[in-house]
Amino acid sequence: MTTPTDTLTVKENEDGTFTMEWDREDPVWSWLNTLSEEEITKIIRDHVDNMMNDETLNSIINDDSLTLDETSQ
Repeated sequence: MTTPTDTLTVKENEDGTFTMEWDREDPVWSWLNTLSEEEITKIIRDHVDNMMNDETLNSIINDDSLTLDETSQ
């Protein structure tokens, strides 16, 4: 069985903005075809806001476990 290819790509532009592209015929992403740029931006902003307000996620982000302890150096 083959794994379907995800046709959604997100690229960061030199000016710090992002560009999204997808196959308009892809059944996974074709729902984006009906949205305006403003609607897509709102969906992304709302999701980021929800993530930033998620206490569990923020506790993981704030726990900087990737920093070496002074005792392990």
